[in-house]
Amino acid sequence: MDANKLVAHRGDSTNYPENSYTGIKAALDEGALFIEFDVQMNADNTLLVLHDTDFKRTADLDQSVFKTTNKLIKNVSIHEPKRFGNQHYPTRLSTLTEIMMLTSDYPIVTVFVEIKKESIDHYGLEVVMDQLLTDLKTHGTQAVIISFSFEAIEYTQQNSTLKTGWALEKYDENYQQRAVTIKPDYLFCNYKKLAQQALWEGEWKWVVYTINDSKLAQRMLDNEIDLVETDDIGLLLEAV
Repeated sequence: MDANKLVAHRGDSTNYPENSYTGIKAALDEGALFIEFDVQMNADNTLLVLHDTDFKRTADLDQSVFKTTNKLIKNVSIHEPKRFGNQHYPTRLSTLTEIMMLTSDYPIVTVFVEIKKESIDHYGLEVVMDQLLTDLKTHGTQAVIISFSFEAIEYTQQNSTLKTGWALEKYDENYQQRAVTIKPDYLFCNYKKLAQQALWEGEWKWVVYTINDSKLAQRMLDNEIDLVETDDIGLLLEAV
């Protein structure tokens, strides 16, 4: 399958812990040309590559990211013990800056950075977005800020030249009108929400998630979807 059509969802998250340095590097080395990962803000206003607001699932640690300082980061291993046991122990938690330094070694790769709504709600839009824009200011040719937060996309467009992608919580007329208003470069949507509905017309590119079956992925691409997110980038890249 064409690497230009596939997005590695949280890195190679089938074979490695999600959102980990090793998993993202593995996806890059496998030939992924699009990477997506999540970002939360910690107690020191550092942006960490993490999906959840705590470490219960990824580290078996009952601790909020909002109460985790930079010092405490060193003691957290996101090796996903329930899924992998100790196979990937230890797996260090990475900052956004560290991952962007990694991806800068792969300059043709597009990096979708999803800023999570929970951090925005906890710290406020300006605090989170200003730090995010600062961290990404030297990666403008690679980075695309994506979010389920409409306000985050608006803020990015008003305060930077970075590309944007809006993740849709709903696929209805209200969301369509809002998409037309902000005109993001990408629209992200759960493929199940689309069902048999026609794609909204616009200059954006369509990205669907999360598909790990090569035949389903190909059907989506044949139906005018531009990009498919997958947990198993290696498998889909090998598909003929």
